Amino acid sequence: MDNKSKKVDFDKYAEDYENILKKDLVFFESENSYFSEYKVKITRKVIPDEPAEILEFGCGTGRNLKYLREYFPASKLEGCDISQKSLDISADSNKKTELFLIDGNFTKNRTNRYDLIFISNVYHHIKPEERKSTTGKIADLLKHGGKIMIFEHNPYNLLTRYIVDRCPFDEDAVLLKPKELKNLLKENTFCIKQFKYTLFFPRILKIFRPIESFIGFIPAGGQYYILAEKI
Repeated sequence: MDNKSKKVDFDKYAEDYENILKKDLVFFESENSYFSEYKVKITRKVIPDEPAEILEFGCGTGRNLKYLREYFPASKLEGCDISQKSLDISADSNKKTELFLIDGNFTKNRTNRYDLIFISNVYHHIKPEERKSTTGKIADLLKHGGKIMIFEHNPYNLLTRYIVDRCPFDEDAVLLKPKELKNLLKENTFCIKQFKYTLFFPRILKIFRPIESFIGFIPAGGQYYILAEKI
């Protein structure tokens, strides 16, 4: 069976997730936390108003939740994931954050609830044939006018592809071109508000990082992000 057709068991990697990620990304940045804060800072910049309720969809071991609390201090924050073991680890450092398992009934009592859903590098783990239905469920969670902020790996970047190919918990990864993700959102009652490529420079070139916000139209960044609004 093709590895891409298998589903990664994140419970298997939960305890060593941070170490694996740090090893795989060491060329780009020695501080693993850089990536989490970087993406949350971008999110705060494009969403200047403080949402009442934020959900991180696919929060894993909670590495982004710390920064979502820091940059959106007035918002109620929740997280969810398919891995119970990851949620257990996340709970240790996010004691005031409600966490729940993504299962077949996870939208119950949560429809039209959130003002912002933050999703970081999750979609490439969702089987292509399940992406439309999953996006529909995510849309159900958002209030009318609510926003979704998605970060994904850029399949046009060769370094990104190399890192993904050698990462053990990315063995099921099927990268999405921006056009596919945009279409998924449009088909599920979303209006695209902003799209940019990001993460251009590794640490040896970090002096140039301040210009990244000005070159987001160039399809060379390690990742890209899409901000969309539920209509």
